[in-house]
Amino acid sequence: MHALRLLIAAFLVLMNRAVNAELITASFGGTVTLIIDNGSILHPSVQLGSRVSGAFTFESTAQGAPVTDGKTYLAGSNFGPVYFWMSTEVYSFHSPSLQIDVANNALPHQNPFGPREDRYRVGCWSGIQSISGLNVEHMALEFSTTETATLADTSLPLSAWSLAGFDQGTRSLVIFGNFQGHHWQISAAVDTLTMPAPPPALSIEYVQSWPVVILAWPISATGFYLEESSGFNNHPWTRVSQPPVIILSEYKVAVEPTNGAKFYRLRR
Repeated sequence: MHALRLLIAAFLVLMNRAVNAELITASFGGTVTLIIDNGSILHPSVQLGSRVSGAFTFESTAQGAPVTDGKTYLAGSNFGPVYFWMSTEVYSFHSPSLQIDVANNALPHQNPFGPREDRYRVGCWSGIQSISGLNVEHMALEFSTTETATLADTSLPLSAWSLAGFDQGTRSLVIFGNFQGHHWQISAAVDTLTMPAPPPALSIEYVQSWPVVILAWPISATGFYLEESSGFNNHPWTRVSQPPVIILSEYKVAVEPTNGAKFYRLRR
């Protein structure tokens, strides 16, 4: 199954409380603008003007948090996988520990005396694995602009619409490391970023008089089905057997309550 958009909802029936998180996959592309290859490490297909492309997947645990003046957010602690590859010779890098830096009207992280900026930065600095044998020390995708109204009045998680304002700023990708004592670096100007729209909201309601738990999502979100699990880590997900019914403008599924926590997600 191809999960383009994912919404996970956890509820404790006795407390009638819901917590939402979202899994988002974004893809990007660009053109190589700088190559540093002191030891002839990189494949010869990597040239100035070569196309690069990649993707990153992250779970936003800060859903709904406002991007306010001068604030920087870490959108989660465990992201991945993150992939980066060349158009000719494949380079694939993976890291389980991405950091996402989203800031509005903030000081530049590289120059505290520079003009304030709006920033969207995805980076990893440890645990990067490579199928090519290269030692990767750092990888970062960064959008920045001195137009500090770009992220004003926005909230996490950001969408491609929110990031459109960075078209007038800097959109760059940098990845570097060393191999047998030789430093290498690839920099690219990013010209495309595709980020899916947020998935539909999954609402949860406990009806004590029945008693049942009602899960609902908009009928405009076609092609989704409901899965359940008893936990996040190392717990299997199974498809809920009850088919949804349409009531007014929503799909609805009724499930029996339990004494513990249950987790539900929409997938397609």
